[in-house]
Amino acid sequence: MDVRDLVDRAARGEPKAWETLVDQYGRLVEGIIRKFANLNDGDRRDIFQDALLVLFQHGLARFRGSTPPELRAYLAATARNEALSYLRKRKRCPDT
Repeated sequence: MDVRDLVDRAARGEPKAWETLVDQYGRLVEGIIRKFANLNDGDRRDIFQDALLVLFQHGLARFRGSTPPELRAYLAATARNEALSYLRKRKRCPDT
């Protein structure tokens, strides 16, 4: 299925289209997050969900009509930014 069609359908609230997007791009997001060695598995799962939530809340409407490379670049940058944000927050609030 064409990514433009998937994004359009997911933006209209079709769960199957969203699931297909996650299936197609989830490994990319996981791969970016895995590069941060100082995260545990729970941290990685949280960041994965946060990165996809950003796409769902803010990116779908923006990426209607986009190409797969544009969506991949957005997801890679979002995953990286979410991981960095998580690490900054963790540094400010050390475990007690």
